[in-house]
Amino acid sequence: MTPAAPDSFAPYGADAVAALRALPPLSPPGERAAAVADALGVRDLAPATTVRESAPVRQGRVDVVRLSWETGFGPTTQAWLATPAGARAADLPGVLAFHAHGGVRTVGARVLVDDGEAAESRLAEVRDAHYAGRTPVNDLAARGFAVLVHDAFSWGSRRLDHADVAPADYDRVSNRRERDLVIWASLLGTSLAGLVAQDDLVALDVLAARTAGPLGAFGLSGGGARVVHLVALDAPLDAAVASCAVAPWSSMAPTTPRATRASTCPRASPASPTSPTCCAQPGVGRRCSPSSRRTTSFSRTRACARRTRGWRRTAPATAVAGTWDAATTRGTS
Repeated sequence: MTPAAPDSFAPYGADAVAALRALPPLSPPGERAAAVADALGVRDLAPATTVRESAPVRQGRVDVVRLSWETGFGPTTQAWLATPAGARAADLPGVLAFHAHGGVRTVGARVLVDDGEAAESRLAEVRDAHYAGRTPVNDLAARGFAVLVHDAFSWGSRRLDHADVAPADYDRVSNRRERDLVIWASLLGTSLAGLVAQDDLVALDVLAARTAGPLGAFGLSGGGARVVHLVALDAPLDAAVASCAVAPWSSMAPTTPRATRASTCPRASPASPTSPTCCAQPGVGRRCSPSSRRTTSFSRTRACARRTRGWRRTAPATAVAGTWDAATTRGTS
């Protein structure tokens, strides 16, 4: 039986579940990338055929254009493309910027870009806390790149509804309900990470269609994890930088075959604190011994993929299965 969509899924339409299930699985070339796509449950969204653009806004040494497109699944995606003032994106190398998780879903891409609009208090708080008040998209564009940043699934323009929640409480409540979203996605044979990766792959197509040079991607924290996933999915990137992408695998994707994801797992009772308990997200049916009760944290490595004339690939399956790849460009971490 197909699980009903949560009420908060309203912005994605009444037929969101059917639409998601009807999408074919992503089938990237290569055995390892295909295994990663299957593990994440990534669906193959069609490229955005119609991309709407606003007039460019001059912000110091940078021109910023607001873009929007439909993925065929859920609300319209909002994005921003920044280029050096007076330059054409078609003449520049492209960079895809990924916003972080940060526990803040009220804003997404706008944290990274100054588009000339006044920054509401929540956006300014996050920008000050995580980026020292700077806008990395503008900074990088001023150095000669076409930089695209977009809202990913469940953030910003792609966020869920939570109509029962006061705006001031939205981020707190959406984080508390994230586990429900993770479980619901796993029951559909996908994952929160897989749904985000779908949006990121569409954005990469949009960027590739507008630039002529090499393509790169960067992200902080949850954005860094998204970079790792794209590398693991064999996306056509010439350079990738993942910064502070540290999280347990179980927090992003189910760890058992989809056939067993709907099973429940016992919890240790107060009376029996040494009994086996569930290491992963509720509902995935995995048990562990008392000595390994906490969620597994995977080691980080410095096995870097450096930018060369071509892309020297790391082992994607290894990266996604637990080794966070701190990719570097031009030998600088």
